[in-house]
Amino acid sequence: MIILTPRNADSLRISNVILERMPGNEVTYTSLDSIVAENPSDMLDIPTEFLNKMIPSGFPPHKLRIKIGCIIMLLRNLDLKKGLCNGTKLMVVQTRDRILALHQAGHSIHFIASQLERSGHVVSNFLNDHGSYGQRTSPERPHVISKCEERQILREVSNTIISVGQNRANLNLAASRTTVCRVINASPNIQREAMRKAPRLTARHKALRLRFASENIERDWTKEYQNVLENQLLPFLEERRTEAFVFQQDNATIHVSNAAKSWLWRYNINTLDWPASVLFCYIASKDDTCLFRRTHSNAPAVRLGILNGASALGFQHLLNERTLNPKEIVLLGYSIGCFASVHLACSINEPPAGVILQAPPTSLLRVLLWKRACFEKPFKEHSCCADRFSIYEQICHVRVPVLVIHGEDDRTVPIIHGKAICERAVNRRMIKGY
Repeated sequence: MIILTPRNADSLRISNVILERMPGNEVTYTSLDSIVAENPSDMLDIPTEFLNKMIPSGFPPHKLRIKIGCIIMLLRNLDLKKGLCNGTKLMVVQTRDRILALHQAGHSIHFIASQLERSGHVVSNFLNDHGSYGQRTSPERPHVISKCEERQILREVSNTIISVGQNRANLNLAASRTTVCRVINASPNIQREAMRKAPRLTARHKALRLRFASENIERDWTKEYQNVLENQLLPFLEERRTEAFVFQQDNATIHVSNAAKSWLWRYNINTLDWPASVLFCYIASKDDTCLFRRTHSNAPAVRLGILNGASALGFQHLLNERTLNPKEIVLLGYSIGCFASVHLACSINEPPAGVILQAPPTSLLRVLLWKRACFEKPFKEHSCCADRFSIYEQICHVRVPVLVIHGEDDRTVPIIHGKAICERAVNRRMIKGY
């Protein structure tokens, strides 16, 4: 049956409808459209996209859709001797890739690659093994842990302190510890944090704790504390009634309870306030202690000036009023309070017996600007005109024995500060951890 249409567009539409109703897989071939001009610049005026949309008389469309078994008509005289002339009816019996068709037509790999806009390496690989090209699959290693076991691992380690080995043993997994760790690390919901070192409670410790709690569950500790004050503090104040004293205690619950406060007020005992976030500078002797403090809310310059003045006055008080020998006095500083102790040890004419520095910072700026600029390592001899509070520059002028105590896990003032001060001090002693 022959269908005649007045226009090529109608013929193409009818052919596509018939092709869609045919069984089999459809194959689409695209044309390589270009123009031939004497002047190469004229080729730039007509883009390839415009040529692809044109269907001149005697030319197939840009996208040729065919199926095996469909009927096609030859529009050119290819080989008159073999009967391949214009108008010959043919049937599609096989479809081949464009690369293979162009190669069999005698074109080079470079020409095929340029026409199809593919790399020469891709064209060469296809021609070498076009039968199984793109069908190779890499064999994947079998999973040691299934998805169900991964969920069991995550549930087991969630909010627990068990180790990876214990998790592996509890679930009876055949995978290694490394594989279990990989599953845990891949989960965004599980965060690992190292536990702090602490002594383990044995069964004996637990039994003693339970017995202590059972025996003292009904004990009134506030009343016990009042009995201690009545038997120890009141006789001491009675013997020294002519002197004025300030009683110092910490913020334990039994010390600051309403009953304890009422008892101290009833006996007219002055107590030392003990607010939170307090900076201390100690000047201690064998039998007497003077405590000077300022809160952290003050500015650094004012705080250090007051501490230095108070420390000097306290030192003179111990020498003049208490008639103590300077060799009987030890200066003690903690954290930022070490600035005042080191400054006092350098400024006084009569040196004390020694200086104890607990968690000392090298300087205030080195703590605030930790891991920045020139203060990346505090033992480097960098200084700044604004860095007035520097133990690192003053500790070498202290000629008395210096004891440096610094915790290895200190995060506020890292232990590298204490090591730098200890190395720069003349008479030094250092204890790691406390």
